[in-house]
Amino acid sequence: MPTFPFRRLSALALLFLAIPTAFSDENDSPVADGDSKPKNVVTIDGVFESKKTHEITAGFEQISSLTIKRILDHGTPVKKGTSIVWFETKEIDEQITKAERDLELAEIAFNDAEFAYEQFLEQQKLDRQAAELARAEARQAYDNFVNVDREQQIRSAEKQLERSKQSLEYAQEELNQLQQMYEEDDLTEESEEIVLKRAQRAVESAEFNLEIAEVRTQRTIEQTIPVKQKQEEATLARAELAYAKKKHDLKSARDKREIERRKQKADFEKQQAEFKKLQAERRALVLTSPTEGLAYHGRITRGKISDKPSTLRKDSKVSASQILMTIVQPQPLRIVATVTEQQRAQLQTGMKGTAIANAFPDQKVPVTLRSIAAVPYANNKIECVVTIQAKTGDTDIVPGMTCKVELEPTKGDDSKKSKTEKSQTEKGNKKAGKK
Repeated sequence: MPTFPFRRLSALALLFLAIPTAFSDENDSPVADGDSKPKNVVTIDGVFESKKTHEITAGFEQISSLTIKRILDHGTPVKKGTSIVWFETKEIDEQITKAERDLELAEIAFNDAEFAYEQFLEQQKLDRQAAELARAEARQAYDNFVNVDREQQIRSAEKQLERSKQSLEYAQEELNQLQQMYEEDDLTEESEEIVLKRAQRAVESAEFNLEIAEVRTQRTIEQTIPVKQKQEEATLARAELAYAKKKHDLKSARDKREIERRKQKADFEKQQAEFKKLQAERRALVLTSPTEGLAYHGRITRGKISDKPSTLRKDSKVSASQILMTIVQPQPLRIVATVTEQQRAQLQTGMKGTAIANAFPDQKVPVTLRSIAAVPYANNKIECVVTIQAKTGDTDIVPGMTCKVELEPTKGDDSKKSKTEKSQTEKGNKKAGKK
């Protein structure tokens, strides 16, 4: 396996660096006692992560529970379109059979509802016509009374009074004539008395009838007819109200029925769509890879695979939304690391260094710290991303492997730091001289 070259120090240089001098300050020394690394090198743990990953789920909506019939082993190389997970079909077929029967019943119920709705509309027409007819009859009755009946009742009462007066006049005239006639003829006194008595009674009866007619006529004109007019007006008003209410009730009932009909139609169409979707999901019970790569079981979080080995195997029960596999492409890679807040204080973007895979300690990969998260993703855990400056395609490094990343500050930072340390040293010497 290729290794990345590094500069070897000569034995003489190492010996020279190891000799302590009386002129060197302890703070200016780049090497710590017993350590071959510079003091300011920061070592963090990282994980090799693929830049391109694809999470695989069943993604079904109608099928909630699935049983694995077969699944590729963890880490299997796959190509685009390769079958990676197979599911059992028995329970799904039973679900489809039940859904098909439910859909048939729903279709019958929907057709019955459509027929009932047509009958409802026809009944609505008849009810509206009946309401319009009742209102028209009430209007006609009112118009008849105002335009004809009221005047006729007044004239009839007046005519009845007039006839009563005429009857009295006739009876009185007949009585007067009989009295005059009986005074001139030779009829017997007994016959005169009988005829005159009858005529007198007729006059009295006519007078009584006239009295009754006068009272009846007065009542008819002053009481009966006004009351009748009010009754007709009230009847018409009630008819108008009844018509308005019937019209409102019919519209309200029609609107409600229309809403129920649309809802039932939407439910039926939704059931049809769900059944078609269920059939489509049945045809998709074999999951395939959307791209070329390595098939890892489960979810990969910040480049890390699960700490526990995968339990996905034949007869495993899984949900439709569960992440079953993650297809990772071996190249290109980057390193995702988690640092503490104390380590964060020593880091800044642009720092360069070396990544050493724990599985291949002889392979050193040049890297650059690309980004550091602004906020922790968990308590005292901050994510940073390290880019790899060399190709790793010829190595055995794969996504999910762990590594140690050693980062050194940039030259500008070293210069700035050395100036700060030198200034602090000078200040310390001055204070020592004063003392």
